[in-house]
Amino acid sequence: RRAGLQSCVLPLPATSVVALKLVHSLAKRQITPLPEVIYLDSAHEEGEVLLELNLAWKALAPGGVLFGDDWLLPEDDEDGTYLEGDQLDDDWGLK
Repeated sequence: RRAGLQSCVLPLPATSVVALKLVHSLAKRQITPLPEVIYLDSAHEEGEVLLELNLAWKALAPGGVLFGDDWLLPEDDEDGTYLEGDQLDDDWGLK
């Protein structure tokens, strides 16, 4: 509140799947813009994490930032950097 940004933050006390589907739906209907930042406190199971990441990627504004915990992407074998954008699409099916 002190920073005056309360109108820019939409906390959603719901499961990740429900919240991400809601955010995507609201943006699609032009009720709210796509979020520029999504913090994903993910589940611990691989299949569920991939589902949540897929939904988050779809709900994120172009150029936005997706971060969180309880999930880890593999390192790129070539130079030790983490996978990004196109590699996520190709390797993980996150589109």
